[in-house]
Amino acid sequence: MKHRTVVVIAVSALVAGGFSGWFGRELAGLPEDGAEDSKLNTESYPHRLDDHVPGDNSENLTDASTDFPDQPSGRSIQLRLSAVLSEYDPAARRQALRILAKELGRTAPEEGWDLLPYITGLADKEVFTTNLLAEWASADATSALNACHSLPPGELMASGFAAAAGAWAVESPSRAADWCITQLRGSSRQMAIAAVARAWAPQDPDGAAEWAWAHGGNVTGLMAIQEIMRYWANTDPSAGADWAASLPEGDFRDNALQSGLIEWADQFPAEAAEWISTTEDAGEFVTEVANVWAQSDPESAAQWTLSLASQEDIDACSGLVASTWAAADPEGAIRWIDSLDDSQLRNQLSEAVAESWAADAPNEAMEWASSQEDKTTRRAMQESVLQTWASMNLDQLAAWTDAQPNGESRDLALYHLALGFSETSPSRALDAALSIRDPAFRTESTSQVFDDWSARQPKSATAWLNERPAFRGFLTPPD
Repeated sequence: MKHRTVVVIAVSALVAGGFSGWFGRELAGLPEDGAEDSKLNTESYPHRLDDHVPGDNSENLTDASTDFPDQPSGRSIQLRLSAVLSEYDPAARRQALRILAKELGRTAPEEGWDLLPYITGLADKEVFTTNLLAEWASADATSALNACHSLPPGELMASGFAAAAGAWAVESPSRAADWCITQLRGSSRQMAIAAVARAWAPQDPDGAAEWAWAHGGNVTGLMAIQEIMRYWANTDPSAGADWAASLPEGDFRDNALQSGLIEWADQFPAEAAEWISTTEDAGEFVTEVANVWAQSDPESAAQWTLSLASQEDIDACSGLVASTWAAADPEGAIRWIDSLDDSQLRNQLSEAVAESWAADAPNEAMEWASSQEDKTTRRAMQESVLQTWASMNLDQLAAWTDAQPNGESRDLALYHLALGFSETSPSRALDAALSIRDPAFRTESTSQVFDDWSARQPKSATAWLNERPAFRGFLTPPD
């Protein structure tokens, strides 16, 4: 069975820059005090929303000049914001910012927008901006989306468009989606489409899915279907999975199935596993279920892996489960492995456990690996531990190695130290390789490190060898 890992597309977050000006002044074309005339920043987005919303705006969108009842004064708003920003606890501060932003989005959105320059923290500004825009767009999508153009390109602008478009989609999902396709680009388009899909799916999952399929040839459709499938997985997972499975083979189908099955397995892994086992051409996603199931209930996931139809599936899924289980409870994973009758599978899973355990407690993992009676199994498990250890903390591994008596375990640790230091400190790597006690292993390891150094830095390697002529008998100088 071929196992395919489909990378779920994620939006690349750009660092938000400084604020370009107060929207209230820019919209009116008025200069700030003591400044030259400023205009709405539309260089990246050359068209105003007013000209491109399909249909007549007046039916669904409120004019930006609407008078709101009980509109708070600018001074009182600034005082409230100042009180909120004086809160040191970030969770409490951002919750207060959400409340204030939602209130202003409903009653005085432009006055709320004028507060953005006073919010200097980028994370705080994003919380306030997105909540303000979501409420604003619920009543006046045109003005809210136009306001987003004045945000600095990057994460803040993208999240702003997403908040506004998602709120608009509650009332007009297809119009919102089409506008995002034609008027936005890059991360702003991707995040906005994802937000529209999240709002659209609860209203009409079939219609949302068909829209995503129609745009499935690019990242936009893939972003949308991921959100739709996550909704489906929480409401009618088998229907969503059946729909995705019926699609032609390709990236769109794979992303749809992966997104839906991951979400389904996070809630009801046994059901997701049963669906895969009874659905043609769905077996390639069996590892997705195994990975998710192991994170919440590794023991049940482990028992399920042994019931899979093919040995390839058993090997792949049980290895994932053992590794995940060992990260949380290595002793529990070991007990399960020890209960297995298949000695070959036991050895494979033991290596997976050793590698996973070494990431958290390498000393303990190495002690367990060294306790194995079978020489081949012991060496393979030690290799797994040492490879992980060397990739994480070479100095700690060096200190452990120095404390070990001469023997096979120490030689193996010296070899992994040599490999680990070979790129950053070749001379130290060679010192480690030359310290290996076994003559044949020492020669092989030293030659491997020196040849690698010679290929990358021939002059330095030659200089090192010239200072040590005794090694010319088994080390070949670079050409």
